[in-house]
Amino acid sequence: MTTPGELPPGIREVGESKFIKQLLYAMWGVGKTVYVGSAGPRSLILRPPTDHTDSIISMYPAGQRPKEWVIHDWDEMDAAGEYLRLHGGEWDWVTLDSISLWQDTGLDDIWQATVERNPARNAKHAGIDKGEYGRNMDRLSQWVRAVVSIDTFNFCITAHPTSRLESPDGESKLMPWVQGKMMSEKICGYMTQVGYMQKKRSKSTGREYRVIDFYETEDFYAKDQYNAFEKGRLVDPTLPKVLAAVDAVRGKKPAPAGKRRRTPTPTPSGGKKRTR
Repeated sequence: MTTPGELPPGIREVGESKFIKQLLYAMWGVGKTVYVGSAGPRSLILRPPTDHTDSIISMYPAGQRPKEWVIHDWDEMDAAGEYLRLHGGEWDWVTLDSISLWQDTGLDDIWQATVERNPARNAKHAGIDKGEYGRNMDRLSQWVRAVVSIDTFNFCITAHPTSRLESPDGESKLMPWVQGKMMSEKICGYMTQVGYMQKKRSKSTGREYRVIDFYETEDFYAKDQYNAFEKGRLVDPTLPKVLAAVDAVRGKKPAPAGKRRRTPTPTPSGGKKRTR
């Protein structure tokens, strides 16, 4: 019970979450994996076996590269989520690279579980139905919500683009590709930043470079709740540049190289293993 004029303990002054939650989407081959690999050895990349991190190898000497965890099914994905809940504060950045390809791997796993329960579904060549798609969507949104809520590390998701969001005049624009009705909009809503990355070429020098736009246009969706970049654009983007820009807006002193902001470690809690 609270006394008159006393606020419940859960009410406090508004403030941003401690860590960045970013969704970065771009066409194939633009450099999403190179971008997330820029965070260095204190970053962890979660990826399905159909995605690849070969483009990062030449960026660092052996022993100084980012770590990766290849996720093959939903049991491993849930194990990764539990690991991040307990030990995520040991990493500067954690990235799911990419959600667009992982959703297919997750759907394959759910379909395999369906066939194991009901072999007739496979024998009839019925194929994947709405039930499998729905379960995959539910598990994906639950997993992302859980990881975003941890807030002990900077979190990035990469995606491919698709034409999804319709403007009031009926025209569509690019959005991150997440399978299912309103899934793209939902995942974007969990994030503090959504950026669209493209390759550009300098007219004067011919140099090719990358840019990330964080301001929405008529052609693509984007957002930046920190308003951290001049004109909403980051040229030659890296994750350290993003963190420095956001820290500057927050008025925080950047952590020294190789150092990690201290964050509390969550206490373990028992949980039942979910079935597919």
